[in-house]
Order: sequence, then C-alpha cells, then structure tokens
Amino acid sequence: MKIVRTEKEHIPQIARIAAESFPDPWTENGFMSSLDISGNIFLTASENGEAAGYIIGTADGDFAGIDSIAVAPSFRRQGIAKELICRFCEIAAQSDSCSSVSLEVRENNLPARALYKKCGFSEIGLRKNFYSAPRENAIVMNKMIKEDKLC
Repeated sequence: MKIVRTEKEHIPQIARIAAESFPDPWTENGFMSSLDISGNIFLTASENGEAAGYIIGTADGDFAGIDSIAVAPSFRRQGIAKELICRFCEIAAQSDSCSSVSLEVRENNLPARALYKKCGFSEIGLRKNFYSAPRENAIVMNKMIKEDKLC
C-alpha cells in the first residue's frame, strides 16, 4: 500500500469510495476542484493502481482540519485509514505554526470515533445539527501534532 498525493486519475475512484461511504458524498467535480487549492492536503492510498482510500483537508497557518476520509469497503479494517491520518498529520506538522488537527464526525459513527481516539484525537465539542441527510450532531475532535509521537 502506498500513500501518494492525489492526482486527477484518482478522482473517479475516490468519488466512488465517497459514494459508497457517505449519505451525502462529495461529487467528482468537488474533489477535482480541490486538487489545486493552496493549503490542501489530499492523499490517496493506492494498491496496484487502485484507490483504496483517501483523506482530504487543509493546513493553513496554525490550523489543520480533516474534511473527509474514507476507505473502500473491500479495503476496510486493514489499517489504511490510520495510515492516511498519520500521513496527513505528518504533513501538517511540517508547518512551523501548525500545532493541532481537528475534524468533525457524526455523533452516531462509533467506529470512526474509536479510530480517531486510537489515532490520538480527543473529543472537545459538539455541533448541533451539523450534518444533513440525515440530520445529526457532530462531535468535534482535536489532536496535538507537535508532540513526539504523531501516530
């Protein structure tokens, strides 16, 4: 498994992974337009040329945030999401001013919350009715990345 910077050829597979993973997924055009935005960190886990998962977020100044992460159903439970998160945090930590990474996760998504905790994130807040389709609260999570151990 290789984790690489996302390229245009990954986008159709990433859009498929998002559609298989979320009730209200990003579109192929949304992913494509994110490729060239300054400060974006957009990574793909690739196995034999096939996209197995992705992570996308921003690292701008002292702020880093994960916007979306997903792994294709056939590649789940193999540690790919953890590797994507670790690589994202490593890249964000390369900025002198960035000290933490945050994300939102659906309140009822207990497997994702457990994964993020395993990766060193702490629950720090709640955003009421943050998600639509279906309407649901978001748990805000944060991880310090200037510590000795990133992953």
